[in-house]
Amino acid sequence: MSTEEIYQTILRFLRLIKQGNDDESGNTLLLETILDELAWAVHFVGDEFDPTHVEAPKQVPSDLWRLAEHRFPKLGFYNMPSNLYDKIAEADIVVGSAIEDIVDITIDLAEVLWRWDNSSEPDALWHFRFGYRTHWGIHLRHLQGYLHERINDI
Repeated sequence: MSTEEIYQTILRFLRLIKQGNDDESGNTLLLETILDELAWAVHFVGDEFDPTHVEAPKQVPSDLWRLAEHRFPKLGFYNMPSNLYDKIAEADIVVGSAIEDIVDITIDLAEVLWRWDNSSEPDALWHFRFGYRTHWGIHLRHLQGYLHERINDI
């Protein structure tokens, strides 16, 4: 996957959330596809760090929350284990939120795209990979599992 394809995938995700249409079923199918593409894209990014990077402006989570709820009104809460690799058969069940996952992914990818447009491609790609490994990737994976279970209900 080329860096241009990665850029376009991020852009498609952000457009879906910020400018999508009112067809929830279509939005949800597209969301599922783009999440797969984002997870795949991470495998094509190195770890080159650009030390000249600048700080990106922060998104307003409440605004994004309203957008996500509007795009995906049937998505809600889900169960997940408190720990995936420890306390086998003893982990507690905690509550996840599909909307929160979408908002967190959106915030992180908006920053990546801003860096791409205002800093440098290496800076953006480094934050793309780092964010996947440390934050938005777990939201993506939880959301993928939730959508996999719910896709026939939406």
